[in-house]
Amino acid sequence: MALTTVATTLFVAGLSGIRSVWAVSLTASSPSSSIASLSLISNGGKNTNQGSYFNCINDEYNSQCLELSIPNLQCVGKEIITISLDTTRVSGDTDQFTLVSVENDIGEAEYFGIANDYDGGMGAWQTSTLGGGGVFVTPPCGVSTLNTVDDLDTMLDDVTSPWGHREPFAGGDETNYGILTGTRVGISSRSNPVSYVITNNVLSDTASVSFSSSSTASENLECVYGTSLPTDNGNDYRITLGIDAGTYRIYAVDVTTDCQEPTDSPTKEPTEEVVCPQDSGNGGCPLPNCAECTPFEGCGRCDNFYTEVTQVCNGLAFDTCVLNVP
Repeated sequence: MALTTVATTLFVAGLSGIRSVWAVSLTASSPSSSIASLSLISNGGKNTNQGSYFNCINDEYNSQCLELSIPNLQCVGKEIITISLDTTRVSGDTDQFTLVSVENDIGEAEYFGIANDYDGGMGAWQTSTLGGGGVFVTPPCGVSTLNTVDDLDTMLDDVTSPWGHREPFAGGDETNYGILTGTRVGISSRSNPVSYVITNNVLSDTASVSFSSSSTASENLECVYGTSLPTDNGNDYRITLGIDAGTYRIYAVDVTTDCQEPTDSPTKEPTEEVVCPQDSGNGGCPLPNCAECTPFEGCGRCDNFYTEVTQVCNGLAFDTCVLNVP
C-alpha cells in the first residue's frame, strides 16, 4: 500500500491556517488504512476479492460493488477529495455508477451521483436533450438540494433490470439527471482510468464534483451544487462504486484528501496581533483537525491521527495535536 502523508501548519502575522493532505492507494490485497478503506459489498457472494483485484458481477442489477469510507475530520474550510479508479470491463454493457454521500442529522444519506454511460443506454430512457452516452450527474448541476435516501444499503434492493438501476440512484426520479459531457468514456481497458474530484466547502455552503479521463482531457467537466454535504455532524464519507450490469474488475482506488482551513485576510497589517490557537476558545487545538477539543482534552479526541505536543506561537506555549506521519 502506497501511503503519503503531508501536514502543513501556518502561523503568520495576518495569516493563520492549517492545510493537511493525505494520500493512499487501496487495492484488493491492501484495502484499508487510517486515511480511507474499501469494503466489499458481497451481493450474495457474487462480488469477490481475488487478491490482485476486486471482481464485480451485477447480473441481477441490484447492487454496487465496493464502499469507500473516508473518515470525517470535520474540516471547517474546504475539503477536496480526489478518487482515481483503475478498472476494466470483463463482459456486458457496463455503465459505471459512483455515489458520494454523508449521513445527515436525521439518519438520511444526502448524496450526489455520477453515471459513466458508455453504451448509450442513458439516452434510451432520458429526454432527448440529454443525448446518448456520456457522463451524467444526479441531481442536475446548480440545484440547492441533494438527493436523499433512508437506507443507502438497501436503495437498490428492488431493482430487477439494468434500466431499474437509474431511478433509485437518482433519488427516486429517473429524470433527475444532468449531463456533464456527451463524450463516451469506456472502461473496456485499463488504459483509460477515471478520476473524480469532490469538493465540500462548508464556508460557502457548496459542493462540487469534477470528472476527468484521458478521453475528456480537453474538457472542463465540473458540477456545482448550492449546498454542502452535512459533514458538521461528524459522520464519515460513504462512497459506493459499481456498475449497472455485467462484470468488471477494480484493481486500485487512489484517494487523496486535502483539508484547507479558513485563513485570516492577508491584507491585515503585519503589526496586528496574531491570535494563537490557545486564545481562540478552542483549547489550543488548531482547527479543523481537532475541532472537538474544547477545552483541550488531549489528542484522544483526534482519533488515531494525532500525537499531543507543545508548540510555541508568538512566544506563547500551547498544547496541540500534530498529525502522525506513518
